[in-house]
Amino acid sequence: FDKIVKLQAYMELPTVEEIWLVWSIHRLALVAVRGPEGWSKPEAFIGKASFPSPVLGTTVSLEEIYRFVPF
Repeated sequence: FDKIVKLQAYMELPTVEEIWLVWSIHRLALVAVRGPEGWSKPEAFIGKASFPSPVLGTTVSLEEIYRFVPF
């Protein structure tokens, strides 16, 4: 539901420039970014990966996102 219905709804909001769908039970994030040509295809980042965030102007680490989540 989140990957299809909610993702599409977020993409239709004119002020949203970046979407992260972050899993609660796995180190996994799907990231989509709005560019001049429209939305990028959501890209999966897994485990100890990092991804660029144009909106934040930095690289985001899954290690940091999940820092307080016990697995």
